This record gives sequence, structure tokens and C-alpha cells, in this order.
Amino acid sequence: MKRALFKMGKEFVVESKTIEDHWAVNVDVDDWEGRENDWTFPWSTTLDERLQDREVGTFIQVSKLREGTASSFETSVFSNRVTSSIKSKHREFISKGLEIFVNGSRVDASDLKLYSTSNLKPVVEKLTISEGGDVPVDVRIVVGLGDPIPKQAGWYVVCNGRVILDADRRPETGWGYVEENADRPNLPSFHNQFSRFRGIVYFDSDDSSRVPWNTMKTDIDEDNIVWQKAFERMVILARHVLDFINQLDREIEDYGREKSPLMKVLKSSPRTSVDNLNTVQAFKAPDRSSVKTAPPLTNILYARPDEDVEFLKKALNVRSAKAVGEKTFDLMLERQRG
Repeated sequence: MKRALFKMGKEFVVESKTIEDHWAVNVDVDDWEGRENDWTFPWSTTLDERLQDREVGTFIQVSKLREGTASSFETSVFSNRVTSSIKSKHREFISKGLEIFVNGSRVDASDLKLYSTSNLKPVVEKLTISEGGDVPVDVRIVVGLGDPIPKQAGWYVVCNGRVILDADRRPETGWGYVEENADRPNLPSFHNQFSRFRGIVYFDSDDSSRVPWNTMKTDIDEDNIVWQKAFERMVILARHVLDFINQLDREIEDYGREKSPLMKVLKSSPRTSVDNLNTVQAFKAPDRSSVKTAPPLTNILYARPDEDVEFLKKALNVRSAKAVGEKTFDLMLERQRG
């Protein structure tokens, strides 16, 4: 936090109040930097009125903003980026009651939802990892399908309630792992065909040094034994979901998006927040034998002169070239079959 305060402005106040204590630090950065061999921050004798009537609270104010910081704060782009980051990174805390306001507007948590029904269930797996330390780490892995939104697809990693990775699609979370590990369960490089994929991994431990985040809490630590153990399960569980997505894509090619039986099941399935998916269960895809299927479709593409197509539109009382093709095919098929 100190780095952020120094970066934003030339003066800042940090004040905090508990039930038993009340203190403040007021720092003039230019004055502080001018002191030789004095790295201390003296207590302030002035306490802000904002906390006088509260039992507990913390107040932070930065003034004399640096030029670049001030110009950034003025833009709506910056405000939107901050709001979006808060929604993502702190969704766990917000869903549990934390209130955050940006420019007077309350920030609501982004809600991850997966399709969940009796015919289509996301996988939920729990494990406890004790290797590497005295305090265990509880891990919950949830993998399933969401709406086809590429920017939301990928892995979400949550350590002690804090979102470390958000829709991650890098090799660090297994994508493209196939090139180096063809002899074991693997994932392909991410492509928009996997825009329905959602994978969420929760790491919780009483010892925060055990969860697999880096020292800045901005990424995972690949050398962490807890991450390595969980990673093996992540890849295996994700493979089941990606196989179903590939099957869905092949069926869409055969039947068309509107007549695909699996797509109809998907569209009719309700969605559930990942926060509610706590019961251990295996991934379940629709049983093809229970889904009514139609004959596969073949696309027919050909071109004819505009004036001829327009003539048939009027003769057949249809409005599009596609309808002309379908109508003429049906008429010829009916004639040939007698």
C-alpha cells in the first residue's frame, strides 16, 4: 500500500480506529524524503472527524496528486477499469457482505454462473493438501459450461477469498499443455470455440503462506507444491468439459445451431452461481440416447443469375435466395419420391 500512496501523490493521511485505539499518520512526501537516515513515520496529533463517531474504521486520503495520476483519475476509462477490477478481484468478499463504493456508486460482485441441471452438471471436486507444510490447504475445483463469452472463459484462481487469476488462458493454467505432455491428460491452446469453458479453483488455508500465490498476490506460484498437486486435477477435470464442447461443435456442424439436440438441452438448462456449487459431483453431459435427434444436415451452396432468382422469389412467394433454394429442393424431392 505504501508504494501506491507514494506513487499517487505528495501528501497522504492514513487513519484507523478500533474499539480500543485511534491513530493517524500524516506524511508530507517532500519533507519526509529530505530527512537523512530517518525512515520513520511519526504519529499525527490531528485526528479526522470522519472517524470520531464510528466505533471502527479506516480513512485514507491522498492529496497533492502527481500530474499523471490526476489526469488518469479524471477519465471514465480509469473509473470503469477500477470498478471492473474490484468486481473481479474481490467478488468473494463482496458476496460475503463487504461494501465497496466507487464515486458514490456501490460495486456489486461479478457472478460466475454455470449451466446446472439433472442432464448437465459441472464437476465439483474437493481435496485437502498437506504436503509442504504443517497447515493443510483445502481445495475446491469447479469446472463446467457458461454462456459463450470469450473474455469470461478460462481459469479463475481464488486464494483465501482473493481472486488471483481471472479468466486465465495461459500455459501456466494448462492451456497449450499438450505440446510438451502428449503422454498425459492435457489441454489444447485456448481458442474461441472454448468460450463456454469456466474453471474455478479455490485455495483456503489458515496459513496464508501455504496458498499458491506469489509474493505480490498477483499471480500463482508454479513452484508451490499445493499448486502442483491441484494443477494435475485441474487438467484432468477440464479435459472432460472440453471433450463435451468439441462434441457440441461437431453436432452443430452436422445439424445446424438451431436443430442441434445438445444445443437445445443447453439453451433450456438453468444456470447456477458457482458459490452454490459445494457438493462433490462428477461432470455429467446429456445422454445422447435420451436426446431426440434429427437426421444430420448437409449445406448446399450454389449461385444463379440474379434475375432468375428474383423470378423464382415471386413465383414461389418467398423473400430470400435461401428460401428459393430450400423450396425448389423440397419440390424436386417430393416429385422424385412420388
